[in-house]
Amino acid sequence: MIKELTYMIDESDDVWRKIAFYSDQRVQEILDTLYARWGNANYEKTPLDYASDEELKELYDKAIHIKEEDKDRAMLNMYRKIALSSEEE
Repeated sequence: MIKELTYMIDESDDVWRKIAFYSDQRVQEILDTLYARWGNANYEKTPLDYASDEELKELYDKAIHIKEEDKDRAMLNMYRKIALSSEEE
């Protein structure tokens, strides 16, 4: 499942797919946990190697169910952040 997940997201040419996936709150929570485990293991292997079967399944399900609306929402959120940061300047 790790290979499929890596292929669908990290190796994808669709930047908005990546943004939609990584901006998902639950994905962020799981990744924060995995990075902590990875750090505790002295950064051996990859963070996904430290995921439970349930965590991998949840990430995989999120990856395969990304819709065009998710990409559009990610794009809109990015534009909002840019607009807000330019207003602060």
